[in-house]
Amino acid sequence: SVKNDIGKLLLIQLPDLLPLIPQKIPDENSTEENKVSLSSLRNSKDGLIGKLQVHRSGKTSLVIGNIPYKLRSGTRSDFLQELVSIKAVENDGYVINLGPIKHRLVCTPDVDQLLKSSH
Repeated sequence: SVKNDIGKLLLIQLPDLLPLIPQKIPDENSTEENKVSLSSLRNSKDGLIGKLQVHRSGKTSLVIGNIPYKLRSGTRSDFLQELVSIKAVENDGYVINLGPIKHRLVCTPDVDQLLKSSH
């Protein structure tokens, strides 16, 4: 139930490359606008990367850079998986345990929707 899932972690698995606006340092002489291109999250700006849509049917999708993605339940695992944050600095660093992952969603491009929009 939803009441029991408050405070539980949800892992969303994204494709390696996404249509994101790459992070660039503004140049005074540059008139180039931020263009959407395939990029990894590592090269993107902080903040909003897309919009989560909940349809009347109850299905959910994620729209990133005008490309729709389907969200489906990931495979259940019978073993403990925990999410951690790792901060590595040269020869030092630390790990923070954020908690166990209770649910997993897999994000895949909605090929049917892409084909419909290309016609």
